[in-house]
Amino acid sequence: MSDKLNKYLDRVMVYANCAEEKATGIRHELEDHLCIKIEELQKAGLQYEEAVSKAIEDHGHPRTVGYALRPHNAWIDIRTHGTARGFIAIGPKAVGIFAFGGQAYGVFTLGAISIGLFSWGGLALALLFSWGGVVASLLGVAYGGCALAPVASGGVAAGIISTGGAAYGFFVPSGGQIHSVYTLETLPTFIEWMWSFCKSYIPDFSHNINYNTGNWILLLSFFTFMVPMSFLQNKETKRLQEQDPYFAE
Repeated sequence: MSDKLNKYLDRVMVYANCAEEKATGIRHELEDHLCIKIEELQKAGLQYEEAVSKAIEDHGHPRTVGYALRPHNAWIDIRTHGTARGFIAIGPKAVGIFAFGGQAYGVFTLGAISIGLFSWGGLALALLFSWGGVVASLLGVAYGGCALAPVASGGVAAGIISTGGAAYGFFVPSGGQIHSVYTLETLPTFIEWMWSFCKSYIPDFSHNINYNTGNWILLLSFFTFMVPMSFLQNKETKRLQEQDPYFAE
């Protein structure tokens, strides 16, 4: 077998990262497929090494091919390029129950752009809870520099109940600039119930987010999520750098 073809298959299997008992069979299938393609190219008039190069080029980048060989519903999927998919997904774009990346989509998400049930990020959109720079929550709570949610707290906050530097809402218990429709004495029943919930279950909600106990809880949960995800991503990058001599391509 061509040395060039052998090196190509080595690189593909590095990215596929299959269990040892499956790797041999998968490699043989790829080899057979490429050998058939090489034979066809030779019959079309190409010299052997030219046919090998053409077959490899047509087959795709080792990283693309290797990632495509990974299970679609893995427990952990870590990628340096493209979209990671798994129960725990880590990559430039990640989709999973726990998702970490430049763009993250799932249940618990952390990323520059983060969309999920619970989301942390520069731009975070969540169904129940979001925290970060610019954040929004459709049904629950948002903490951030700019927050929009039924219950919102931040530098600029808008919601049914909100608090922060500049707060806008039906009821604003505290803030630098307060724009409140109701006072504590005139609250409708459903907002009064929401306010009781905030006081009972969201630590120090009536104080500015930059100083309250809730912010420390959020920071702790953020780093609890981020540190192991970053460790796994760095570990995968190191593995690829060690095993793929052309990793930077």
